[in-house]
Amino acid sequence: MGSAATLLQEADLLKKLASDDEKEQGEAGDALVRKGVSARLAVAKAWDKAPAEKKIRYEDVLLRIDAGTDQTSASLGQFSIRIQDVAFVQELDREGKAQLRLKVVFDGSTIGDDAVTVTLSKASFLLAKDRMPLLVTGSKGETFSRKFDPMVPKMFDYVSILPPRWPPGSRGVAVFEIDVAGKKQSLRSRIAVIEKKE
Repeated sequence: MGSAATLLQEADLLKKLASDDEKEQGEAGDALVRKGVSARLAVAKAWDKAPAEKKIRYEDVLLRIDAGTDQTSASLGQFSIRIQDVAFVQELDREGKAQLRLKVVFDGSTIGDDAVTVTLSKASFLLAKDRMPLLVTGSKGETFSRKFDPMVPKMFDYVSILPPRWPPGSRGVAVFEIDVAGKKQSLRSRIAVIEKKE
């Protein structure tokens, strides 16, 4: 009985997601994301069947479900951090070969008396039908860490070069696990389109 009620509820939310009412769309999308992986199959099926002009709505919900978080910022004690911007750009390297440059800009600060070190402990790049882990260590195994001095806001970039597996126009999201003094928090970028650098 419970599963039948769940399917009925998902069907109702998917119907609202397809509506022309923006508020109804947003509420339905948020509700499906809150249901998480249990709603993913139904959303994926609806995405496959959706008309071209409505596919993005379902794709965004899938990306948000797969990201596992809707948080783009976090406060850990007296330290605050947010993902300020993101860009996925297909370009040519020096040898003329295509590559995908992923750039994420972080913005952080601490209001405490002591410096704070933030470490990117996990990272991945997600598309609705694909997932790629991203490096968070250097060639010698060093961690990707940045130090924030008290009362001095700072920005830093995370850049990764990926193979051009996905065509321009594909939509993706970057997801990170950050670690501040043993406290971990997942953050995601906004959903962005892979652009082609001419």
